[in-house]
Amino acid sequence: MAAVSVAAGVVVAAIVGGIVLLGDGGDGGGGNAQTGPAAPSDSAPPDGGDPAPDLPSPDSPSDGPSDAPSASPSYDPDTAPDPGNGISLPVLTGWQAGRSSSGGAGVTTSRYPCPGDPATECVRGGAFSRTAEGYKATSAKGIAKEDIAQNAEESYGTDEENDRKAYGGITSHKELKESAVEVAGGKGYLVRWKVVTKKGDDGVVQSLAFPSPTVPDTMVVVRFGFDDSDKAPPLSDMDKIVKGIEALTGDGRSI
Repeated sequence: MAAVSVAAGVVVAAIVGGIVLLGDGGDGGGGNAQTGPAAPSDSAPPDGGDPAPDLPSPDSPSDGPSDAPSASPSYDPDTAPDPGNGISLPVLTGWQAGRSSSGGAGVTTSRYPCPGDPATECVRGGAFSRTAEGYKATSAKGIAKEDIAQNAEESYGTDEENDRKAYGGITSHKELKESAVEVAGGKGYLVRWKVVTKKGDDGVVQSLAFPSPTVPDTMVVVRFGFDDSDKAPPLSDMDKIVKGIEALTGDGRSI
C-alpha cells in the first residue's frame, strides 16, 4: 500500500496523505510513505501523499509545517498525535506510529518490495491524517466523496511526479461502503473503495472526513489504504482506527 524508495541504504517512503515513520527503534524517520506508489508532495492538497526506518533525523524532506511545536509533549505510545488538527490515531498491535509531511499523524504496518517497482518498498496497510484544504466541498460527506478518487490514485495508481507505478496503476474500482460515522464525538463520513491494480495485490482505500474536535472551523481527512491480501491487516482494523480516533488536548494528550 505504501511506496518507499530505497537508495544508498536509506529507505524513503511516500504514502497516501504523507507520513514520516518514527523509525525502527531509532532516532526518528524521514521521507514519505504511501499506499501504492510514492506519493506527491502535500504542498498542493488534496494531491498529497508519506514510512521510513533509519533515516538521519526528523529534519528530512517531509517534515511538518514550520509552525509545528519545537518541543514534543510526552505522547501516549499507543497513539499517533496530530496536534495541528487536534486529534490522535490509535496505534494498533503490529502497527507503527509516525507523522505526516503536512504535520498530521500516520500509522502503518509492514513493508515489502512494491510489485510494480521493486526499487520502492510498499506497506500492507496505513492511515494518515491531514487538514481538509483545497476541496470544493465543505461538509464531511462532500469532502469524503471528493477525496476518495484522489486517495485511490495516490495509494495504488500512478505517481506522475516521480514516474513510479508501485502497483502498475488502477484498472477499475467499486464502492464497498459509504456511511455517516461518529468520530471523536463529532459527525463524520466515510467512503470505501476496492481498487483493482495491474500488478500485485489489489487494494482497499477509504477516505474519512470529520470536524476537528478541538480546532474551530477545521475539517480533517484521514486516508486509509490496505492491500487486499492475507498478509495485510483485516478491514476490521479500518473500523478500529476510526473508532479509536480521539481529541487531543493542548498538552498533547488524548482526551
